[in-house]
Amino acid sequence: MPVKVRCPECEKVLNAPDSARGKKVRCPKCQTVVKIPTGKKKKAKPKAPVDSEDFLSTFDMSKAEDTSVRLCPNCRTALDPEETECHRCGTDLRTGQLTAKARKKKAIKGPDPALFYKDAWKDCWQFLMDHKSLAFRTGIFWTVFTLLFTGCAYMAFVYCDRTPPKAFWTMLTIAFGLGAPGWYWFLSILVIQASLDRNLKKLERVTFDIFQNIALGLKAVIWPVVLMLPFVVVLSAAGAAQGAFNNLQNASSIGEVFGSIYVVLITAVVVLSYTVLPLALVHMSMLYTYKAWILWDMIVVFCKNIGPAMFWWVLALSVFLPVMAILGLFVWLMLYFMGGASEAAVMGKLGSVTAWFLTTIGETPTEGTFTYSAIRGFLGIIFFTLLISPVTFTFAFPAVFMMRANGLLAYYNKRTLDLVGQQKPDVPVGFWVRYLALVIDICLIPLTPVLVMKEKTTTMLAWLLIAICVLLFLPFSPIVGETRLMVIGVACLYYPWMYFAVSEGTFDQATMGKQAFGVIVKSADGKQVTIAQATNRFFVKIVGILLAGAGCFMLLNDDKKRALHDKTAKTLVVWKGDLD
Repeated sequence: MPVKVRCPECEKVLNAPDSARGKKVRCPKCQTVVKIPTGKKKKAKPKAPVDSEDFLSTFDMSKAEDTSVRLCPNCRTALDPEETECHRCGTDLRTGQLTAKARKKKAIKGPDPALFYKDAWKDCWQFLMDHKSLAFRTGIFWTVFTLLFTGCAYMAFVYCDRTPPKAFWTMLTIAFGLGAPGWYWFLSILVIQASLDRNLKKLERVTFDIFQNIALGLKAVIWPVVLMLPFVVVLSAAGAAQGAFNNLQNASSIGEVFGSIYVVLITAVVVLSYTVLPLALVHMSMLYTYKAWILWDMIVVFCKNIGPAMFWWVLALSVFLPVMAILGLFVWLMLYFMGGASEAAVMGKLGSVTAWFLTTIGETPTEGTFTYSAIRGFLGIIFFTLLISPVTFTFAFPAVFMMRANGLLAYYNKRTLDLVGQQKPDVPVGFWVRYLALVIDICLIPLTPVLVMKEKTTTMLAWLLIAICVLLFLPFSPIVGETRLMVIGVACLYYPWMYFAVSEGTFDQATMGKQAFGVIVKSADGKQVTIAQATNRFFVKIVGILLAGAGCFMLLNDDKKRALHDKTAKTLVVWKGDLD
């Protein structure tokens, strides 16, 4: 019977013949000498019997236990004599069972949320030291955007008198003013995503896109507006009540009360909106961002994470307040040197420096000349750069510090943040998401001819209406009186119909607002909605909105989330989804 032996070097199994037992052979693969076992077992010598009683009698069993050390019965951790609970595993030493707090902590999967408070300072500081380039880039971008914003604002509101150039520079002022918050929004979301994925290497290559930053800046500006929009009706009603009571005779005191309530409501909503900012940024980093735009959802998330959110603001105040104090002193010294913050003082100092420079090079300092204006403008750019760059660079470092704090908040508390990273398809969509989509759609209706181009016939009619509307306001326009009003009325009805009906009745199955949140419109039988169904849906939706929104609120009591226009058109609004 062949003998199987494994080579100790290359671990190849050798099949040696039975006659090779007790001999040595070479491994054919590595040439190592391998000894073949004989296969004979040695007989074990019998041990002398031991008398257990006599053996144990030699030991003092009272000294077998080490009474100087107290051990946890569960994890065998050394404990102090006065401890009643194991500091490592949470075992109650009186019962031998885990305490309720320890059982709850053991049931939690993922990182311990309590570590956020412990690690935030150290981790954020280390992150800032490892990613100083992000802080320097932030300072550079903020400096450039601030200089461009200041220059365009000067051209729009000081230098230009005519309307066309004033409008041009005003648009540039708004665009460049959005750049700084846009970069903060963009970089914050990247840092949060990298913190959630535990992969900071993706931050080594951060690209800068000026148009993307301006777009995100607009998003950052309109976010609190959209968040507070549902409360506009309440606040407006309070304001109207204040005005009504003020107009009543001898009711001024009641009007003042309503006015105070109105101010308190506005202040509370604004403060609450910015209080949930770190939580909203976490939701903005997800695939589905709709909860960040809904104040009610943000209030629920805030109540679940009030500790981490308020600790984030404590960190923000701790790092920004000293910086603001130092910068305030610096700006005061700069303005003191310039002789004041007024335009006359600044321009006077720049004029003095310009005159000195021209005199030094042998030129006559005459105001109004091209040379004088060019040199003063160049000196003005240098002055504002020296004034602004220390401010932006100093703010950039704590800003990056707080971005990492926001990422850690997301990582340690992701179980209670109610993040939405995936959606099952064909699940009915609730009221608030549809409300957000409608808000976006209403804002985009004026752009219908360039956004909705799926149907050639409707697109051609849209551009024809634009041409006719342009003719309405020409001095020699033949369209006057009631005909003009009728054309305007047709246009005001046609564009919303085209935006909603054509968008939902074609392959996209959704308007731009619905697409932004991953929502589509389907027929009740699961098929694509036809133009006729979408048209029916559009006009019934208008009726439901005109009835104080009663048609839309019907979906709150429907199991399939169907509003009045969904029931009449036999349609469903569902998530497009990304899960099978």
